[in-house]
Amino acid sequence: VIGSWILYEFIRSRFEIRRLIILVAYISLCWVSIYFLGNTSTDILPNFIIFYIVARLILYPRILKEDYLLLIILPVFLLTCKLSSCALIILSVYLIYQLFRNKEYLNIGFLCTIGLLIVLPWLVRNVIISGYLIYPLYQIDLFSFDWKVPLEAAFNQKAYIFSTGYYFLRIALRYPDESMRDPFAINILTDIILGLSILAFLYMTHFVIKQQRKKAEPVHILLYAIFVVAIIVWLTGGADIRFIAGMLCAIIFTGAILSLKERVRKYPLAGRCLMGIFILSLFVWTTSRYDIVYSEAKIDNINVPCHIFFKPYTVKDQQASIGLDWKSSFSPHMLNNGHIVWINTGFAYDKLPARTIDHYALFLPVSCLESRGKSLQDGFRAKEYCR
Repeated sequence: VIGSWILYEFIRSRFEIRRLIILVAYISLCWVSIYFLGNTSTDILPNFIIFYIVARLILYPRILKEDYLLLIILPVFLLTCKLSSCALIILSVYLIYQLFRNKEYLNIGFLCTIGLLIVLPWLVRNVIISGYLIYPLYQIDLFSFDWKVPLEAAFNQKAYIFSTGYYFLRIALRYPDESMRDPFAINILTDIILGLSILAFLYMTHFVIKQQRKKAEPVHILLYAIFVVAIIVWLTGGADIRFIAGMLCAIIFTGAILSLKERVRKYPLAGRCLMGIFILSLFVWTTSRYDIVYSEAKIDNINVPCHIFFKPYTVKDQQASIGLDWKSSFSPHMLNNGHIVWINTGFAYDKLPARTIDHYALFLPVSCLESRGKSLQDGFRAKEYCR
């Protein structure tokens, strides 16, 4: 949807330079995230929505006074998807303040109610799953439920996120051809995005300081504040490119557009070529990825292009393609009250209740688990000596 909006804006403007820059930044975001687009990572949605919000603000600064619902509620929603999106809350707070100054108390009440309807179920979910109000922020420890994740496990989880982020950043910068996760081309693109975002951020710093001598545009000050907070959160929380790709690409096009100084130029030939190459590349990528699994899994009587539209391949298909029987890889682990948890050295798949026992991010061994009641619906907790 966001890609369609960007292409629509680009065509409607007759290939204007600002929208061309946004399109190039969007293509960079798509390709640096390409290996995560098909999985359940919570990084994807915030990255693309943040990119969209910043693009809207740069192209249409007037929406600061018009689209309160979009600019207040979306950041709140993103916070429930990814805590590192918290920088965008600056936008919500600013707009609530403006409504308060204008004495629009009814609108404030409505927007705050919508925000609470989004946040409260998320907080309740956190408590039900982990025992903490916001997991893995173990510092906010308000409850003493018996199912609460042990403090040591929560601490190790937070430390793991931090160390893993810096591991992949270091690999991308120093050893781009040795990553276990990203291929060489993606790591090089990561390096390019990091370099361009640093240059764009430095220019924005100069631009904002210089603009302060005149009447500063609120949208520029707001965006700069958001970028500063986002970078600080990223550096202190785990500096993996996938945590902040949308924000970095937004910094790039914001800095580039501000450097144009209101010059309007149009590049119809370059724009059409870029659009065509981008759309074709996504089609070729998607088809080739499906075709690899299809050919290895030897699925008969299937038309691959048609199959793409109604049945995405799953991790089960990937396992079948290399001759592994995922069902036979599980073994039962007996808990108290006669309950069984199925354990696997690989993926847990969608089998319930099941968990893996051999992963570097596993901080609570299966031997520490016990049932909380007579039914599986009562959930699990850590044994007394593991808390």
